[in-house]
Amino acid sequence: MPFREINSKMIEATVAPGQKLFSQRGAMLAYRGEVSFTPNIQGGQGGFASMIGRRVTGEATPLMTVEGSGTVMFGHGGHHIQVINLAGDTLYVEADRLLAFDGTLQQGTMFMGSQGGVMGMVPCWRV
Repeated sequence: MPFREINSKMIEATVAPGQKLFSQRGAMLAYRGEVSFTPNIQGGQGGFASMIGRRVTGEATPLMTVEGSGTVMFGHGGHHIQVINLAGDTLYVEADRLLAFDGTLQQGTMFMGSQGGVMGMVPCWRV
């Protein structure tokens, strides 16, 4: 896992060549090394269909693609942060509550019935 907690409001991510991370736009606090930050038009992985699904459910949080070699510190609005390691698990989360994630995670929108979300749809991330 490339993420580690620095304190309750900041995490550090290690970026290696050939690896992608995604983060909320505006969440980068500082970085070291040769790291690039590119706006992600699709809002993460999954292509055009996933982008439409996220827009329909109101989960179209703007993301940045983070690539290169170095370390990046992330935080957002002074909110408390918790690193969650997923190993073969699925995590359902409100998109605007997700600070950063590894590019190897599968991202999508799931129909959850009357459990929540807009029209019962909630985004999810899976290893």
